[in-house]
Amino acid sequence: MKFDESIKVNQNEIFGLNIKENTAEKVKEKIETIYTIQMYDYTGQKLASEDYVGTGCKIRLVDENNIIKMEYDVIVYGDVNGDGKINSIDLLVLQRHILEIEKLKGVFLKAGNINKNGNNPSSLDSLLIQRHILELKFIQQ
Repeated sequence: MKFDESIKVNQNEIFGLNIKENTAEKVKEKIETIYTIQMYDYTGQKLASEDYVGTGCKIRLVDENNIIKMEYDVIVYGDVNGDGKINSIDLLVLQRHILEIEKLKGVFLKAGNINKNGNNPSSLDSLLIQRHILELKFIQQ
């Protein structure tokens, strides 16, 4: 199995997806494997080729007997609601986390730590989403 150089893999997590080219079809093109690639969103629904790959998505490599050989969780920094886009909804979700109204968990918590300092997402991460939305500075994946 081989991943395109743009995709970063850390154990069972995948990040580094280009958010302008993160449809299931485009992501599959960046993975070279003998196995079948299956993609599911964070709710467990199978992705169609035109669907966006976002935080919480599962990328599974399965053999001819449909046995899972490897499973990866996707992290798209700034995409804290899992739709594969970075927009005002993500900003709202992150602000609710910061205000402790509704806490992020798992890969969504990691996606909210946009500056990748390992800390809990903060107002600085919120500012980075705002700057991304306004196209002042795009979030590095």
